[in-house]
Amino acid sequence: SGRDEEGRRILVAEAVSGDASDEIHTALGALALGRGETDEAVRCWRRAVEADRGFFAHRLGLARALRIRSEGRSEKGGDAEADLDEADRILAAGLALDSGRAGMWTELALVDWSWARARSAAGRDAADALSNALAAADRALALAPQDLEAANVRGAVFLELGKLQEAIEAFGGVLAADPGHFQAHNNRALARLRAGDALQAAGGDPREEYLAAIRGFEEAIALRPRFTWAHGNLGWTWKRMGNHEHLLGLDPNGSYDNASRSLSTALDLSPRSAGIWNNLAAVHLSTGDYRMEKGGDAAASFREALDALDQSLAANPGYYLALGNKGYAWMRLGEVDLGAGGDPEEEFGRAIRSFEASLAANPAHEEGRRLLDGLRVERGLSRLRAGRPAEAIAELDAALESIGRFGELDDPDFRAFRGEIHLALARAHARLAAAAGAEAKRERDLAFESLARALADGAVDSARARRDPDLAALSSDPRWEAALGGR
Repeated sequence: SGRDEEGRRILVAEAVSGDASDEIHTALGALALGRGETDEAVRCWRRAVEADRGFFAHRLGLARALRIRSEGRSEKGGDAEADLDEADRILAAGLALDSGRAGMWTELALVDWSWARARSAAGRDAADALSNALAAADRALALAPQDLEAANVRGAVFLELGKLQEAIEAFGGVLAADPGHFQAHNNRALARLRAGDALQAAGGDPREEYLAAIRGFEEAIALRPRFTWAHGNLGWTWKRMGNHEHLLGLDPNGSYDNASRSLSTALDLSPRSAGIWNNLAAVHLSTGDYRMEKGGDAAASFREALDALDQSLAANPGYYLALGNKGYAWMRLGEVDLGAGGDPEEEFGRAIRSFEASLAANPAHEEGRRLLDGLRVERGLSRLRAGRPAEAIAELDAALESIGRFGELDDPDFRAFRGEIHLALARAHARLAAAAGAEAKRERDLAFESLARALADGAVDSARARRDPDLAALSSDPRWEAALGGR
């Protein structure tokens, strides 16, 4: 407001005069935090600490400013760890002097919680940080049982650990004490959302949980209309609802439209949020999948997803989830092109590069690796159909090498997938063997080797092999009948 700005100008004038007290710096720091100017807030709180190092409230204020700045940096893919490490040291030093300060334990719990979020976002193990956050929240509550911020972060830790009932109870306790606690409404709704996801994964119907989550996010928004994350979480819940409706054979477009509106509202409030742009792209991808199934204009949805992902990656270039979704969008565009009789080589190439970039950013992203494996096989088959067997072999060999990380899994789906790769390799090598040249014998040997593995994995039987026009090039070889068991 104009009054706040006038007050800020007066405080700044006093600070510049050189006669500023620590109270002036703390007031400027609080104003800067309220305006979202986290760099300025950190500078002001540092000056307050330098002016009076013995005042615990200044240390707490600096630690809080550092934590809040770290969260913004983490969202943009920047270095959040330096700020969190400094905040951790400040709080540890203060608690070493006086361990009975509940507020410092609460802030330490929030710092550890931010550590956990930063590590999870980078695909790293967050277990130690979560354990530390829970321990600090418990210490705060032992000293101040009515500390709702500590109770809220305790519930958030339970939520991240997958202890959903404990999380719901913790947030319920906060809301019983303060029905207007908008963050607890948001967090309890998140727990209901995840309970719905768990129910769906177990084969149940998650819609009741999703509806409860939607009501919770709407309550948070009613209390705090500009609460970005509640709008974003509401959008994601509608997206999950739409996905389940699609699974049931229902029309998910209404839910996807609700998801897009909520996420767009969140982006109006936070236009540089990489995570929200990525989630909006995920809605477009789901819409495209549904349209593709129903024969609609899927390509338009996949291109809308790419536009949103460009925004996400502009905010955070190393965001592995956005890079993986970009790979998926290009893969699906290639499949649209392939279905229309076109050549998907360019789209598949872009998809592979995006998946590889995602895995470089987070090598533990197993879903991205699985999609890349499948895409390599699809690209290999496409190249084989286009009469480029040598190029097909390069992709198929890369897929085979990648799935070697699983060893010898006793899983029918895995063996079937591996068997299809071996069968495609057998066909590609057989094509090269059919061409006259010095390498024909080697290609024929490789074709029989791949065929034997495809047969062992059950991907092909002798009748199908005999009908395959590519494998026909091997039929004159004495090994042919032996490979097929004489049938």
